[in-house]
Amino acid sequence: MTTEAYSDHIAYLQKATEAALAKHQFEALVLCSGAAQAKNRFDDQSWPLSPTPAYSHWCPLAEPDSFVVIRPGRRPTLVRTVADDYWETPAPPESDHFWTSFDVVTVGPGHAGDVLPGGKVAVITRDPGQAPPGEVNPAQLITTLDTPQPQVEIEARIVQVSKTYARALGVQWGFNGRVDPALGNTTPLAFPNSGSLSGLCAALSAGFGVAAHSSRLIPPGLTRLSPEIEMPSLPEVEFVAIGPGRSHRLAMRMVDTLVDNPETLQRVGSE
Repeated sequence: MTTEAYSDHIAYLQKATEAALAKHQFEALVLCSGAAQAKNRFDDQSWPLSPTPAYSHWCPLAEPDSFVVIRPGRRPTLVRTVADDYWETPAPPESDHFWTSFDVVTVGPGHAGDVLPGGKVAVITRDPGQAPPGEVNPAQLITTLDTPQPQVEIEARIVQVSKTYARALGVQWGFNGRVDPALGNTTPLAFPNSGSLSGLCAALSAGFGVAAHSSRLIPPGLTRLSPEIEMPSLPEVEFVAIGPGRSHRLAMRMVDTLVDNPETLQRVGSE
């Protein structure tokens, strides 16, 4: 996470926490990382710390006897307990993106209470027996803080296409002729009475292609191609753009126009 993104995260938490403190009439909130747990009574080694979740939500620093203090209208404070001992020196954090979001105060073992706030303070900790002064784990405040914030669900489809890829999709042109007096054609010659694109399904699945559509029934959202692209002339048919394609000279000219000169297209309904 970047420093800027983390600052936005802290600002969001600060606003929500201030509202919760005001609702339940607390002057401050102290989030405790937790106390170190010895592996056994015959050794001074401790298990890796698993911090209080509420603390981790604010600060990724997994050190025992650390505290995040939140007070309305003030920057959050990070209180670290650091022993002046070679064997007890904590490992450096994996990232330093969070330091600038806190006022950092360092104290020796057993002196965190000297800098923690007094008054009506709420304390959230995994170790109630070793909590600093205050109301420990107030249920109503915790319920308010744990209430999910309203979210906005957005569905989107992102298609990333280069000019080369768009041409590689291809458009296959085909025309069907029909000799029928009903169509005004009584000669043995077959004139193209309808047009089709066999590559349309592939083009549609990727969101790009060209389709021949009835000029009277072009639905909103499709783009009528400009006459400058010189598509074949078909009765009662308008070519509309779903995207660029290749494999035909005219389609090639359409690709260049779509990719390099989108201003030549006109949106249906806005002409």
